[in-house]
Amino acid sequence: MNYTIYNTSTGQIDACICCPEDMVSLQFNPTTHAALAGVFEDGSYYVESGIPVAMPPKPSQHHVFDYTTKQWIDPRTPEPDHGPRLPHLIVTGK
Repeated sequence: MNYTIYNTSTGQIDACICCPEDMVSLQFNPTTHAALAGVFEDGSYYVESGIPVAMPPKPSQHHVFDYTTKQWIDPRTPEPDHGPRLPHLIVTGK
């Protein structure tokens, strides 16, 4: 049978496995992970309260899923804020 192994504190899916039912509990650490019957792929699903939830569409290739907020975030460094730009000063020879 097929199973999905996930982290119980974050809901992040770590693996999809195929093994006999009596061997499932040997495939993960029960203090940090659990198993669901069926295949739910990482990158498409996360688990909340033992139920697989489809992730919203990924906004761009740069986004990563934040399992704490259950939202996509863009981890790239934002452009620094240099404050408002001042107009060029014109110096006259008077």
